[in-house]
Amino acid sequence: MMTTQKQVEANRRNASKSTGPNTFEGKAASRLNAFRHGLRARTLILPGDDPSDLDQFSADLHENCNPQNTTEHLLVEKMVIAECQLPRARLHPRLQRIAADRQSQTTRKPVHAAVILKGEAAVKNA
Repeated sequence: MMTTQKQVEANRRNASKSTGPNTFEGKAASRLNAFRHGLRARTLILPGDDPSDLDQFSADLHENCNPQNTTEHLLVEKMVIAECQLPRARLHPRLQRIAADRQSQTTRKPVHAAVILKGEAAVKNA
Protein backbone atom coordinates (compact mmCIF):
# COMPACT_ATOMS: atom_id res chain seq x y z
CA MET A 1 0.00 0.00 0.00
CA MET A 2 1.47 3.32 -1.09
CA THR A 3 1.46 6.37 1.14
CA THR A 4 -0.23 9.33 -0.46
CA GLN A 5 1.35 12.77 -0.58
CA LYS A 6 -1.45 14.03 1.68
CA GLN A 7 -0.56 11.39 4.31
CA VAL A 8 3.14 12.25 4.12
CA GLU A 9 2.39 15.94 4.67
CA ALA A 10 0.05 15.17 7.57
CA ASN A 11 2.71 12.94 9.12
CA ARG A 12 5.31 15.71 8.86
CA ARG A 13 2.93 18.21 10.49
CA ASN A 14 2.18 15.80 13.33
CA ALA A 15 5.83 14.88 13.80
CA SER A 16 6.80 18.51 14.22
CA LYS A 17 4.30 18.80 17.10
CA SER A 18 5.48 15.73 19.05
CA THR A 19 9.20 16.17 19.59
CA GLY A 20 9.21 14.93 23.18
CA PRO A 21 10.50 16.79 26.21
CA ASN A 22 12.88 19.68 25.55
CA THR A 23 13.82 20.82 29.04
CA PHE A 24 16.26 19.05 31.33
CA GLU A 25 13.47 18.52 33.87
CA GLY A 26 11.15 17.05 31.23
CA LYS A 27 13.81 14.71 29.96
CA ALA A 28 14.68 13.62 33.50
CA ALA A 29 11.01 12.93 34.25
CA SER A 30 10.42 10.91 31.08
CA ARG A 31 13.64 8.93 30.86
CA LEU A 32 12.27 6.07 32.96
CA ASN A 33 8.83 5.86 31.33
CA ALA A 34 9.55 2.44 29.84
CA PHE A 35 11.50 1.20 32.86
CA ARG A 36 10.82 -2.45 33.64
CA HIS A 37 13.67 -4.20 35.44
CA GLY A 38 16.77 -2.02 35.07
CA LEU A 39 19.00 -4.74 33.69
CA ARG A 40 19.69 -2.76 30.53
CA ALA A 41 19.73 0.63 32.25
CA ARG A 42 22.51 3.03 31.30
CA THR A 43 23.13 3.69 34.96
CA LEU A 44 23.55 1.43 37.96
CA ILE A 45 21.84 3.98 40.21
CA LEU A 46 18.08 3.82 39.80
CA PRO A 47 15.35 5.78 41.58
CA GLY A 48 15.26 4.63 45.18
CA ASP A 49 18.90 3.49 45.16
CA ASP A 50 21.43 5.15 47.43
CA PRO A 51 24.54 6.08 45.40
CA SER A 52 26.72 5.92 48.49
CA ASP A 53 25.88 2.21 48.90
CA LEU A 54 27.27 1.47 45.44
CA ASP A 55 30.34 3.62 46.06
CA GLN A 56 31.03 1.86 49.35
CA PHE A 57 30.50 -1.61 47.88
CA SER A 58 32.80 -0.81 44.95
CA ALA A 59 35.49 0.56 47.25
CA ASP A 60 35.25 -2.48 49.55
CA LEU A 61 35.47 -4.91 46.64
CA HIS A 62 38.46 -3.10 45.16
CA GLU A 63 40.17 -3.14 48.55
CA ASN A 64 39.46 -6.85 49.11
CA CYS A 65 40.45 -7.96 45.60
CA ASN A 66 43.40 -5.57 45.29
CA PRO A 67 43.43 -5.54 41.46
CA GLN A 68 46.96 -5.20 40.07
CA ASN A 69 46.35 -4.46 36.38
CA THR A 70 43.72 -3.21 33.96
CA THR A 71 42.20 -6.64 33.43
CA GLU A 72 41.79 -7.20 37.15
CA HIS A 73 40.25 -3.72 37.57
CA LEU A 74 37.76 -4.50 34.79
CA LEU A 75 36.86 -7.82 36.39
CA VAL A 76 36.22 -6.14 39.74
CA GLU A 77 34.01 -3.56 38.01
CA LYS A 78 32.08 -6.35 36.30
CA MET A 79 31.55 -7.94 39.72
CA VAL A 80 30.15 -4.65 41.03
CA ILE A 81 27.80 -4.36 38.06
CA ALA A 82 26.66 -7.98 38.35
CA GLU A 83 26.01 -7.57 42.06
CA CYS A 84 23.81 -4.53 41.32
CA GLN A 85 21.89 -6.18 38.50
CA LEU A 86 21.31 -9.66 39.90
CA PRO A 87 18.80 -8.58 42.56
CA ARG A 88 16.86 -6.73 39.84
CA ALA A 89 16.71 -9.92 37.79
CA ARG A 90 15.48 -11.88 40.78
CA LEU A 91 12.71 -9.35 41.43
CA HIS A 92 11.36 -9.15 37.87
CA PRO A 93 8.05 -11.09 37.80
CA ARG A 94 8.54 -12.58 34.34
CA LEU A 95 12.03 -13.78 35.24
CA GLN A 96 10.64 -15.28 38.45
CA ARG A 97 8.11 -17.27 36.38
CA ILE A 98 10.82 -18.46 33.99
CA ALA A 99 13.02 -19.53 36.90
CA ALA A 100 10.09 -21.29 38.60
CA ASP A 101 9.15 -23.09 35.37
CA ARG A 102 12.71 -24.27 34.86
CA GLN A 103 12.99 -25.34 38.47
CA SER A 104 9.77 -27.34 38.29
CA GLN A 105 11.01 -29.08 35.11
CA THR A 106 14.10 -30.33 36.94
CA THR A 107 14.31 -32.36 40.10
CA ARG A 108 13.89 -29.28 42.28
CA LYS A 109 17.53 -28.30 42.01
CA PRO A 110 18.30 -24.69 42.97
CA VAL A 111 18.08 -22.21 40.11
CA HIS A 112 21.42 -20.52 39.52
CA ALA A 113 21.96 -16.94 38.42
CA ALA A 114 22.96 -18.14 34.94
CA VAL A 115 19.51 -19.65 34.45
CA ILE A 116 17.86 -16.41 35.52
CA LEU A 117 20.05 -14.38 33.17
CA LYS A 118 19.26 -16.76 30.30
CA GLY A 119 15.62 -16.09 31.12
CA GLU A 120 16.29 -12.36 30.88
CA ALA A 121 17.64 -12.90 27.39
CA ALA A 122 14.48 -14.83 26.51
CA VAL A 123 12.33 -12.00 27.85
CA LYS A 124 14.30 -9.47 25.83
CA ASN A 125 13.89 -11.51 22.65
CA ALA A 126 10.19 -12.25 23.23
